[in-house]
Amino acid sequence: MAPIRSEHITAACALVDRHTLRAYDAVQLAVALSARDLLHGTAEEFTLLSADGNLSDAARAEHVTVMDLLVT
Repeated sequence: MAPIRSEHITAACALVDRHTLRAYDAVQLAVALSARDLLHGTAEEFTLLSADGNLSDAARAEHVTVMDLLVT
């Protein structure tokens, strides 16, 4: 779990403008982007687990690896 910081809220606002996201999904994606960036250049890889199609699409558009948990 990552703590939410003010820069996450700022990033979430920008994500809402770029993608069709609900506010909480935008915050989740903002934290995911931050975590991905922290791991960049390490042996660790970041994958976002999502059961929300809009969040998954937005994450992929932001170059985040996504594992869809949607049951079809």
